[in-house]
Amino acid sequence: MTTQGTWPEPLDAPSRPKDPFPFRLIIPWGLVGVVGLALLIGLSIYFDQRASKQIAFVDSGGVLKLIRADGQGEKTVTSAIVKVTGSPQWSPDGRLLAAVDQQGNGLILAQVGAEIPRRIALSSSQIVGLATDAWSPDGQVVALMEGSGPSSAVRLLPISSSGILSDPTPIDTRFPVDWHPRNNELLFTGVSVTATLQILSTDGRVRDLLPQDQRTTHWAGAWSSDGTRVAYAASNSAQEHTWGDIWLASADGSNAQLLVAGQNGLPIWAPNGGSLVYSSLVTKTGDIDLYLVSSSGGTPVRIGTGVPLEWYAQRGVQSFVAWSPDGNKTFFQSYNKSNQQLTIYVARADGTNAQPVTSPLSTGTSALSAQWAPTSRNLLVSRNGTSLMLYTVDRETTPRNLASGGFPAWQP
Repeated sequence: MTTQGTWPEPLDAPSRPKDPFPFRLIIPWGLVGVVGLALLIGLSIYFDQRASKQIAFVDSGGVLKLIRADGQGEKTVTSAIVKVTGSPQWSPDGRLLAAVDQQGNGLILAQVGAEIPRRIALSSSQIVGLATDAWSPDGQVVALMEGSGPSSAVRLLPISSSGILSDPTPIDTRFPVDWHPRNNELLFTGVSVTATLQILSTDGRVRDLLPQDQRTTHWAGAWSSDGTRVAYAASNSAQEHTWGDIWLASADGSNAQLLVAGQNGLPIWAPNGGSLVYSSLVTKTGDIDLYLVSSSGGTPVRIGTGVPLEWYAQRGVQSFVAWSPDGNKTFFQSYNKSNQQLTIYVARADGTNAQPVTSPLSTGTSALSAQWAPTSRNLLVSRNGTSLMLYTVDRETTPRNLASGGFPAWQP
C-alpha cells in the first residue's frame, strides 16, 4: 500500500545546511535605522532650540520680561522698581539684552542665564531710549538716543565702560540709523543747513559721507548687507528732505547712480543685495506706496501700500518691511489712512503674490510691531503695546496670544 507523503523532500535526502544569519540584509537596514534615528534626534534638538529662543517684551507696568517662543517659561528680568522705556534689543550673538530705564540715566544689560541684570549708570540723564539699530556688529557698543525734536542726538556707549558716553551728535530722528555690517560705523542723517549723511565711529569721531551725485541734500542712508554700497534719498531742495530720488553709491560715496527718480524715500535693502524696497508718495492722494526695484536698475514693481515715513523712526525699519530669515518671503505693513487700519501682508521675496496675514486692525495713528520668527514660519505682532500675537504665515490659523505686553524683541 502506497501512502501519499507530505514531506517536501525525500526522507533519505541529505540534510540541508543551516540557514546563515542574514548579516548582509540586517547590517544595511540597521545603518539606515541608525541614520534615521540620528536625523530625528537632530531635528528634535533643532526645533527645541528654536522653541527655546526667548522673546523679550515690556509689560504695561514697564517691567522687562522674557518668554519662550513656545509660550512657556515667562520670567521677569527687571523688578517693578527698575522700569524700562521703549524697545529692548538683543546683541547680535543673542547673549545680551539691552534696555534703557525710565529715568533715562541707566542702561540695563541682561545676560542669558544670569539671574540679576547689570545696570550701567550713564553720564547723561536725558537718554530717551535705544537707537532703532542699537548694537554694533561686534556687540561691544550700544547707540543711545538723547533728547527729542530739534535737540535730538545720538551717543555711543561701550558696554565695557563705566557709563561714559561719546559726545552728543545731532541727528534727524525722522530717519533710522544703520550700523555698517563690518566696520562698526553708524550711518545716520545729520542735522545742518541741509540734510547730510554722516558716519559716527565707535571712537566718537564724525565724518560726512558725500556721494558724488551733484545733489545738495542727502538723507535716509542704508548699507548693503556686504557693506560695499549705500542706498539713500537725495534732492537739490534745501527745504524738503522727505521725498526725493533714490540713489546707490559705493561705500565711500563714489560711483553714485540714480536708481529711481520721483517723490521717493527710505530705501531698504534685501539681504542678498539684489533688490530694494522703497516708499513713494502718491501726490494726488497723499498715500504712500511700496515698490521693489532691482539694485541694477529696471522698472519698479508696486507691492502694496506702506505706512507714514515717521513711523519707521519710531519702531525701526525691520518692523515694517523685512525679509524672512530664509530669504524666501517678505512682510510689510499696509496702512489705510481713511479708516486708520493696518494690515500685515506676506509676499514672495520678489514682492509678488502678497497675501494678508492679519485682518485689518484698528490702530489709530500708532504702529504695529512685527518680527519674523527664526524659522520663517511665524510673525510676532504687538498691537498697541498690549498683547503679543503669533501668526502663522503658511496657512490660515487663529493667532496665538503669547503674553500681555509690547515692544517685543526675538532672540537671534
